[in-house]
Amino acid sequence: MSSTASLEHSWMNGLTQGVPIAAGYIPAALGFGLLGANSGLSIVETALMSIIIFSGAAQYMALGLITAGAGLYSIWVSTFLLNIRHLLMSASAKQIFSSASKWNQAVLAFGLTDEVFALISARKDKTNIFFGIGVFLAAYISWVAFSCAGYYFGALFPDYLQISMDFALYALFAALLFPMILKYRMALYTAGLSAAINTLLGLWIPSGWAIPTAMTASVFIVVYASSLKQEKESQP
Repeated sequence: MSSTASLEHSWMNGLTQGVPIAAGYIPAALGFGLLGANSGLSIVETALMSIIIFSGAAQYMALGLITAGAGLYSIWVSTFLLNIRHLLMSASAKQIFSSASKWNQAVLAFGLTDEVFALISARKDKTNIFFGIGVFLAAYISWVAFSCAGYYFGALFPDYLQISMDFALYALFAALLFPMILKYRMALYTAGLSAAINTLLGLWIPSGWAIPTAMTASVFIVVYASSLKQEKESQP
């Protein structure tokens, strides 16, 4: 591999490419830190949630449940259902990095947030496990550091800014996801089908069940339909 190719696949390049994600995490991390302080958590507890869990949606949900007085089992089940999509993302990432060591795969699996996965998937033909780990490190350092900063300094921000902080995470994910959806038709079909199924299921069951069910069902339906199409096209 040439030096240029090595640089393209290096963790330092991943760290550089992950800077937009790191920047996008800042307002959401600040918001989480502020919420942790307002919920009565200590700075150590707030920091450990970001260090160990590293999942913005799950951390926000857990804080809400803690504040509401929910038990440990309820918190565990709720966050598990919310993050069940990571099973699908991990399975996809394993196909991309199947030749990497188990240790490196485990490190990336821990850091596989929605935004990290979106960037890696968009560059799957131009990357390796070290690039992925670099992207993860950029996101991780930003999330942990600004969660702690938000704990101490979040209350100094204006009220309108505090309210808008948690929206930044979803805006960042959309910005990373849309180019991939436009490029790959299967991603577009999966996203559209998932939205339709979730809308229908939401009429009868709680969103905590509707969202992961819709995501899982849409993936299986699109993959199955694609395999049938390929099989049909391969027949003489």
